[in-house]
Amino acid sequence: VSGEAVTGARVPLSGKGDRLLDVVATAGGVKAPVNETFVRLSRGNLTATVPLTTVVSNPRENIFLRPNDVLTLVRDPQTFLAVGALGNATELPFQAEGITLAQALAKARGLSDFQADPAGTFIFRFEPAAVVRRLKPGSPLLGTPLVPVVYRINMRDPNSLFLTQAFRMRNRDLVYVSNAPFTEVQKVLSVFSTVTAP
Repeated sequence: VSGEAVTGARVPLSGKGDRLLDVVATAGGVKAPVNETFVRLSRGNLTATVPLTTVVSNPRENIFLRPNDVLTLVRDPQTFLAVGALGNATELPFQAEGITLAQALAKARGLSDFQADPAGTFIFRFEPAAVVRRLKPGSPLLGTPLVPVVYRINMRDPNSLFLTQAFRMRNRDLVYVSNAPFTEVQKVLSVFSTVTAP
């Protein structure tokens, strides 16, 4: 057991068999928060990585380990990027097992009152090709395993408030809020007024 384990070491397996979480506990547990930890198991020539939260919440994922398995606990903080006409444009951590778009917008201090276009809230993410095939079967981008997808939400529509509470954010999502059309006009007018001012 190595990586983010409290005491990484070779762990002897008992005769009755030890499951993945038993071995992690024997190694002292995890140093990082559970929602930021991934379990990477190498067995022979195969390596698989799953979130630790999946192993904890789904007993079928808590598999028996075999001799010479290599278990690495990897910390990967779950974050999203918030850019555009938001109160806070930066990279923000989830700080929870999972958050919704509504929570993400709240973390970014919401749409800027004077700059944001409520109809122009976008989420950029890479989706598996199988998902895109269901959304748009004839997409020319289906040649790759991960396809760039842009979701648009119109915050002027009251139904979108319910949608933002159901839309789950994923690691490395990018939330972009476009500027309102009059914002660009304001910029031009402010430049014009500084030039013409005495």
